[in-house]
Amino acid sequence: MSVACLALGLLCAIWTCVALTSGADINEVFTREGEDATLTFALDSPVDLTDEAFDLKKGKQDVFFYIQGKDYNNGREGQDPHYVGRVHLLPGGLQAGNASVVLSGVTQADSGVFKFVILTKLTQSNRDILLTVVVEPRLRLEVVEAPPSSGWMRLSCVSRGGQPQPSGLEWQTPNGTVIPAEEAPPAASSDSDGRDSISQTVKVTEPGSYTCVARQQGVHPAVRDTIQVFGHWLTGDHEEVLRNGPWKAIDVSFIIIFFLFIVSVVVNIYQFTKTNNCRKGHGQQAVPNSDCLDRSGAYWSCPRRDAAAQLNVPSYG
Repeated sequence: MSVACLALGLLCAIWTCVALTSGADINEVFTREGEDATLTFALDSPVDLTDEAFDLKKGKQDVFFYIQGKDYNNGREGQDPHYVGRVHLLPGGLQAGNASVVLSGVTQADSGVFKFVILTKLTQSNRDILLTVVVEPRLRLEVVEAPPSSGWMRLSCVSRGGQPQPSGLEWQTPNGTVIPAEEAPPAASSDSDGRDSISQTVKVTEPGSYTCVARQQGVHPAVRDTIQVFGHWLTGDHEEVLRNGPWKAIDVSFIIIFFLFIVSVVVNIYQFTKTNNCRKGHGQQAVPNSDCLDRSGAYWSCPRRDAAAQLNVPSYG
């Protein structure tokens, strides 16, 4: 029987014992959906694992298996179809006792506990890795109350669909100062699709850009969005609010550019019509068209035809 078969049989036996053994080391890994997750497992001492064996499973799914230079990406079969082509060793890690692998393009289906077993000629090591695939929440910011000429308005931030749900929501002033919340903890609810959501409201009395921050456990940076509050909303009688300040600036710029474009088109049409009338007037009549005269009565355009018109000579071109 080959050394590889013996090693594999021994690894399976150890795996069975490990599965029944409690107290294994547990690492938590948080990764956003669609990104790559590194499942780290390195020995305490830098033992070369090139000629050793290790196995990675998730429940009954075979995620990755390596033995003496061969793995599921290099000459071995049996990998669960869900992980085919998605799991790779960290380059150069085995020589330093590092059996960590990279799982690419994680989805919610990848969340769960992965079990690592490393078998060397002298010892065996095992570790559990809890992978949590994080889905960013969608934030909705809006003004929910703005009494006319009151000098204040109430802002609401709703976080929906996050996984895991944010531990809380935080409103910040333009300079980053945290605004005391009106509700502690944030109000929780579920929508018609069963997605959990939380909301937080604050009262503001100054114009500026206010930011809502949603923090999820183990994930950085936090998810955030900003709403712009203008001074006349606080002091005037304008109750209608446009979300997301930067878009308002874009809309205003578009209106200005469009207005200037229309003015430019009108001016060009007018100049073209005026010049065209001038030329027609010189070619068909001895009396010049008034559009062709400046205040002194001199011609300001059509120089070739001007001379002909002043001599009362028909123009032929």
